[in-house]
Amino acid sequence: MTPITTPSHTNILARLSRVARESGTVALWREALPWLCQVCGAQGGSVVLERPPTRFRHGVIPLATGLLIDAWEDTVLTASHWVPSADQSLSTPTPLEPMTTAGIPMLQILLEDGPVIQGGLSLVYGSLAEMNGPLADTASALAGTVGQLAALSAELQSSQRRLTQLNLLQEVGQSIASSLDLADVLRETTNLAASMLDAEGAALLLIDEDQQELIFAVPVGEKEHELRQQRMNINEGVAGWTLRRGQAVIVNDVRNDPRFTKSVDQATGFLTRSILCVPLQANARIVGVLEVVNKRNDQPFTQEDQEWVSALATQAAVAVANAQLFAREQQRVSELTALNQVAATLSQSLDLDKMLEAALTNVLTVVRADAGSIALLDSSGKNLDLRTVYGFDRNLQMLPRKVAVGSGLQGSVAASGEMVVVHDLAADARVGEESKEILARTGLRGAAILPVRSRGRVRGVLSVMVRRTRHFSAEELALLTSISQQIGVAVDNANLYTDLREERDRIIAVHEKVRHELVRDLHDGTAQVLSAMIMNMEVVKRTAASRPELLPRELAYLDDLTRQANREIRQLLFQLRPVILETQGLAAAIAVYAEQLRRHESYALYLELSTGDFKLTSQASGTVFAIVQEALNNIKKHAHASTVWIQVWVERDYLHVTVTDDGTGINMAAINAQYDQHGSFGLLNIRERARLLDAKLEFVSPRPDAGNGTQIQLCVPMDRLLHDKDEG
Repeated sequence: MTPITTPSHTNILARLSRVARESGTVALWREALPWLCQVCGAQGGSVVLERPPTRFRHGVIPLATGLLIDAWEDTVLTASHWVPSADQSLSTPTPLEPMTTAGIPMLQILLEDGPVIQGGLSLVYGSLAEMNGPLADTASALAGTVGQLAALSAELQSSQRRLTQLNLLQEVGQSIASSLDLADVLRETTNLAASMLDAEGAALLLIDEDQQELIFAVPVGEKEHELRQQRMNINEGVAGWTLRRGQAVIVNDVRNDPRFTKSVDQATGFLTRSILCVPLQANARIVGVLEVVNKRNDQPFTQEDQEWVSALATQAAVAVANAQLFAREQQRVSELTALNQVAATLSQSLDLDKMLEAALTNVLTVVRADAGSIALLDSSGKNLDLRTVYGFDRNLQMLPRKVAVGSGLQGSVAASGEMVVVHDLAADARVGEESKEILARTGLRGAAILPVRSRGRVRGVLSVMVRRTRHFSAEELALLTSISQQIGVAVDNANLYTDLREERDRIIAVHEKVRHELVRDLHDGTAQVLSAMIMNMEVVKRTAASRPELLPRELAYLDDLTRQANREIRQLLFQLRPVILETQGLAAAIAVYAEQLRRHESYALYLELSTGDFKLTSQASGTVFAIVQEALNNIKKHAHASTVWIQVWVERDYLHVTVTDDGTGINMAAINAQYDQHGSFGLLNIRERARLLDAKLEFVSPRPDAGNGTQIQLCVPMDRLLHDKDEG
């Protein structure tokens, strides 16, 4: 029977439509139930709704009838979750049909939207006659009309809610695009998740990859202060499950879910009842999870909630990825700045200790470490000497200043040349008990120990320590490796500078000695002869005036003095730079020099020359000649030799020179030990000149196949001696 629509009914339906639009489904049915009872002649009525789960009644309902209504409404709510199976169509009717209980004046009407049960309506009458009266026939039609309004209302509210959510997602996206402040963006996102789902709390958890933990980075809600920076293992809880699987999950009853862990609740005093958890995933990389807990009024989380939070999490993941990328770039800039600072520090000073101290300070700053040290290998290469430390305070004086290579952490790194990272120094067997006591007083727990290298060789050890248990990131270790290599190069440069300065001082001393010898030779030789000539000139003058017959004898003596002075000056000039080197070359110069020595020295000298037909550069000829000359001077002064042999020959692109004597020999170990004390200038002179030619130089004493004497062996690459092709 079609219900009669009167103007008053039309007005009521219009009002119900307005209530549905403005206040939703529950308000609509609360408004419609008294009207339906009146129009259908019922004395009371009851409505049950599936979403949101709601029950309310109107009018007079006997107790027994109310109990029957309760049972039927429970059945309706159970049936409301029914969906057609895979072999059924969407039009398949629900398995629950409306029914009228025999003998009880009550109508029960299912409220349906297609195959979906929205709820149920019960109308209670005073008698069976009233229930079967004409007004009762309109009940189903009117209930259907109100149900349609309710369905339209629910659809409208859903659309409005989705529109609101889309607008919020757009706002979040705009916020992400306009801000690189990770904390602000994430807090706004997490607050939004909790408020939109009307939940008691929410939290955004990020991965600490070093510690393999999830950190409550942004909690909101009642216990947010207690939750902030709480940690949990990535293999624990619903959040850990979501992280590992990369799947969203709804747990509406955590007490019956084995994935739930109580550790966080126990630590904070919070009581978790339900959880919605979704992964934060950007570019196929999961960076954390977004978790919403305890929907208010014990409402369950729905699939629609999950979809919306997943969309929100996608936006948040982009924010996290962008901010982390920005942070990594900032860290990279900081690392490059630190490298530049270390490089500048290492290049500003050649004072090794000052340089190491400044470099260590910069290293600890950039990796946020608490203490560190640099130890360098000593001259023997068997021990590490502690050169600079930072962060040990008064315990500094207790640290061992010398560590044997292969002993302890630092010694093992020096021996192996491999980096070592320790997370718990107190538990590491390579740390000595004395050192463990010092570390306990300083509170240092973790360390990275790296070899200081240069040109493929270990020069020392760089140690960086922290007071908390933490993992050094791969980026930090790469940075430390780069810095340790820079330190190694700087150590080599500083040592080279020190060596060059000491060599300079030695060379200056040698030159000073040569100058003094030249002055002495001029004073004791040529100057004395010239003085005798001057005195004899006076004698000649007096003889010519008083006894002319003696004049020839005096002139002959003066002639001898003049020739002697000339010979000594020429010999001195030859020793300084023989002109024959420029005109006839190295072989001729050595031959002339050997002939001079035969005339003036007491030892026998034998010369063998076989240099071939080639022309050496004047500089190379002068250097080789100076080495031969210095070797013969040493023999004259120290060897007490009776025989000297000089051999010069070319073989396989090398010029070979040997100078051998049968004298007392030399103690090379003693000479090398005194080398740093400016001793043995002759040998130093030979070594420096050989180095200029990239030559191989050896001192053999006693000489080969004999029990006495010394042999100096020089082997020079010919490409360091010959004229360039364009020199003609």
